[in-house]
Amino acid sequence: MGRRLARSSVTGGPYRPPHGARLRAGCHAWRVPADPANAVSGNSGSVTYRERLTPPWWGWLLAALWASTLGIAYGYAITTLVGWLVGVGLFLIAAAALVWMSAVIEVTGRELRAGRATLPGDSVGGVQVLDAEAARVKRGTGADSRAFILLRAWVPQAVVVTLDDPNDPTPYWYVSSRRPDDLAAAVERLAGSDATRTTGTDVTRSTHSEQ
Repeated sequence: MGRRLARSSVTGGPYRPPHGARLRAGCHAWRVPADPANAVSGNSGSVTYRERLTPPWWGWLLAALWASTLGIAYGYAITTLVGWLVGVGLFLIAAAALVWMSAVIEVTGRELRAGRATLPGDSVGGVQVLDAEAARVKRGTGADSRAFILLRAWVPQAVVVTLDDPNDPTPYWYVSSRRPDDLAAAVERLAGSDATRTTGTDVTRSTHSEQ
């Protein structure tokens, strides 16, 4: 019988602000590959799904406005050359920060990767697609403080992957996604293709009315 995530709200402690991928000692489902070169191929298998959570256009616009404003101020106060150097330098710093915030989600033939965290296919118990309102509830009043959360505020939808691992206290992964249906389907294929599993994984969809 496939496993399905219950639609009722998850109880737990107060919501923990996420900081991207986190690692927890003793949690084998959150291993970090020792060799980053294996991120696309090799020991981790071929990539079947990949998504980068890049900031929206207005994030880059704000970075440009911030850098240009300070550049102009320094240009008037000192020299035009200094203003250009300050403006360009600050924009490069802001751009680097935006790229750093652009977490990558990948599904291979063996595992799910969300940022630096990894989840083996045989630990997947169920997948739930959340629309924008259901995702807001899930990361707010319906959140579980034990959950792993990869959240980007500019991505309203998400996928919840429940864990089927008695040795892992983490109840589920909450992963922001612009293509939640595609991500859920890839995770479902990952769980179904694992040689140690005898059944597939159910995909459910949650809307605010179901909360």
